[in-house]
Amino acid sequence: MGLKRANIVYQYLVQQGAEPNQFSVVTKGEREPIKTNKTANGREKNRRVEIEKI
Repeated sequence: MGLKRANIVYQYLVQQGAEPNQFSVVTKGEREPIKTNKTANGREKNRRVEIEKI
């Protein structure tokens, strides 16, 4: 689901005029959580998209 979410954001940015080669799409939520996955609140915080220009 994380990759799907990230791809939707990527497609939106490209539709708004961003250059496609400026971004790469990766998922990190399960490997690099920012909060614990043991609670609903933590899992919610881990469902995120981070954007870094390359």
